[in-house]
Amino acid sequence: MVVSCRQFSCWLLIATLVPASCLAAGDSASRRLRKSQPSTLFHQIQASLSRAAGFLCAFPRDQLRFDAAIGTTAAWQLLPLPDLDCARQQALQVAGKDHDNPLRRFFDPAVHIRRAAVQGWQAPARGRINTNRPVSEALWCDRYPLRSQTLAYITGPMRDRGGFHSTHALWSLVIARQRGCLEHRRFLQLSTDLRRELRRAQAGERAISSTRQIDLFAERALFLALAGEEKDLSTWLGQLLSLQNPDGSFGIRQHGQPHYPEYHATMISSWLLAWWLHRHHGR
Repeated sequence: MVVSCRQFSCWLLIATLVPASCLAAGDSASRRLRKSQPSTLFHQIQASLSRAAGFLCAFPRDQLRFDAAIGTTAAWQLLPLPDLDCARQQALQVAGKDHDNPLRRFFDPAVHIRRAAVQGWQAPARGRINTNRPVSEALWCDRYPLRSQTLAYITGPMRDRGGFHSTHALWSLVIARQRGCLEHRRFLQLSTDLRRELRRAQAGERAISSTRQIDLFAERALFLALAGEEKDLSTWLGQLLSLQNPDGSFGIRQHGQPHYPEYHATMISSWLLAWWLHRHHGR
């Protein structure tokens, strides 16, 4: 579904998951970007997001997973398009069955989760733990203070040279900053190496030939953007748009049917596109 520019302008005024204080940072740079961005980029991203939202809405509900509710809610709160709302509602029906998941707080602010469910884990002596653990602890840090060992893990052993663990490490720090648990200066200090690592990995991504690569490329761009790294974002967006399929999805189709990794890559891409539209054309 392709919407009109007038409809888009109205939807762009809606509040987002990202606090206004974070979006306000760098307003002068944002104004310069708006003046320099070709109008065609706005229309390309607008059309791309509309197609992607249609794909997410039409995706089989019985194939959805819990994290679909997180990404679709984030994108919808940035831009409440009808197809994004459709995708969000379907995802919430699936995620709603998981009553004690700490990540419910992303879409259910009133949920109460015990400390043990949030902090009842320790970083392994070797290897890495599930990415959801540090993300959950960051999400609840205003209720259960972020542990020093968790920060040490996020900024150290969790990193995987620009992979999904590193993207979630940066996201954890972004969430902790948004929740008021990290001052901006402390956030910059802790995230410097992670941001550099992810930018280096992003720049080195040349021949993208798998859904996993597309998903990771979009995820790096998204969490770097949320962290305030926008230097090469227009270039990354151009690369991402070139990878979209005719049905609106982002991914390499296998066996002729959509599969969840393709949904996830499309969801992350949609979140990024919605963020960009709100950031640069929302005021």
